[in-house]
Amino acid sequence: MDFRAIAINEEIEQEISIWADVIIQEHKQSMYDGKHYLQWEKPWYSGGTDAWVDSTWWFETAKYRYEQLKNMGNIWLPNELEILSRYSPQEYKELARQYIDWWYERWHGHDPESWFELVLQVYPEHPLLTEDLPDYPPENYREWSILARIDNKEAIAVLRDEILEGIKDPEYFFWANSALEAVEHNLAAKIFSTEELEQVKQIEMEIAKKDIPTQNKGWNWEISDQQSILTSAVLLKWWDIVDAIVENQSYLNGFVESSLIPTDDILWWSLTSHKLLTQKFVVSFKSHSDINRFPSNSLALAIAWKRSIQKTNIL
Repeated sequence: MDFRAIAINEEIEQEISIWADVIIQEHKQSMYDGKHYLQWEKPWYSGGTDAWVDSTWWFETAKYRYEQLKNMGNIWLPNELEILSRYSPQEYKELARQYIDWWYERWHGHDPESWFELVLQVYPEHPLLTEDLPDYPPENYREWSILARIDNKEAIAVLRDEILEGIKDPEYFFWANSALEAVEHNLAAKIFSTEELEQVKQIEMEIAKKDIPTQNKGWNWEISDQQSILTSAVLLKWWDIVDAIVENQSYLNGFVESSLIPTDDILWWSLTSHKLLTQKFVVSFKSHSDINRFPSNSLALAIAWKRSIQKTNIL
């Protein structure tokens, strides 16, 4: 099927826009009330004024949730404090540092993944980063990327080697690309030379253009490799790779025939300039049998739709 034949007329646009507004308002209220996790990170929130939410809403929501929940000793609030200390550091930075010490001493650093960004933002000299993270194995790419952001030479070397060696191996490409996703745009220049980064990009471009025959559709590493490229391409601002994926009919057909709703991928598409394509993804998946299985499914489609109908680019 060529899903690009889907027509989006004024009636469909109005209907989905109304639906998206309702879904987004419901989810924002649930986040404000503390019933749902804060969908705060990319690709859910692009920063600044997104098509569905702005920084003022995040600050007010984080402040309300923190005040409501701060005295409940079994509830941790790293996301709330990350938001508060980002937008009002003079008021909340020291509070966040005290809260980190309390969590680390009382809970012995349990579930640290929720705390990395907050600690990096307000307390980069904390033992969580200086002592605990260096003991993580090399395949923990997100953790090593955080160390690289504070100029840890070992972490920079590990990420560089994992990506440059793994990206050449078809059996290891998916994991190497996962490491590349952890690097993002601003960190890439710190890890790679210009020539090395171009080498990586060329390999990704070749896979993005690859036509995978229909009989090979379904779960296999070749499909996973190709579909994983979108995230790294957007984060690294490799828009020519994104454009190459758009021209790959094999990829696009396989994408919309997915048995599950690829929420993150749809959100990444909504952060590109391909607005009409994003709209057709939303239309295709809005009637999917899994749309109501998880609240995040409908929210992802609603956010993608709102971004796709605004006139300016997100990134």
